[in-house]
Amino acid sequence: MDELGLIRAWLYAVLSGDATLIAMIAEQPDEVGNPGVFSGKVKKGAIFPVIVFRWLGPLGDGDTYVNGNRRSWTRALYRVMINDQREDFEALSPASKQIDALLSIDNAVAVSGGSIMDCVRTQPFEGSLIESGQEFRQLGGDYAIKAQAL
Repeated sequence: MDELGLIRAWLYAVLSGDATLIAMIAEQPDEVGNPGVFSGKVKKGAIFPVIVFRWLGPLGDGDTYVNGNRRSWTRALYRVMINDQREDFEALSPASKQIDALLSIDNAVAVSGGSIMDCVRTQPFEGSLIESGQEFRQLGGDYAIKAQAL
């Protein structure tokens, strides 16, 4: 598995595996899947609130190489946020804080196919959008994640 695949799998496992966080979001209907954690974008038919994570790009120089052409690790930037149809941010704050607590690691975590070496928030994120006449609020952060594939 490539490093971005490792990061996606780790993010999904950590976010969907926390009972406290899952209790804060909606259960999804069977055709969408449960829990309400999505990579990239929210699937049609999802019930809000949901958690969304997406790749923003490489961080710094991206890949780090040793001994010529052997890639040792990569650093990537991901936005992780709670997304809900509402007019305020306050109700999203507890879930955003729980996401930050779950993702703030400073020791390597073994995952199938490699390791997540560290994950730190680089900045908070707060966003609003209107889609199909519905108003959405998004609250979370951008996370620098360092991963190493085996």
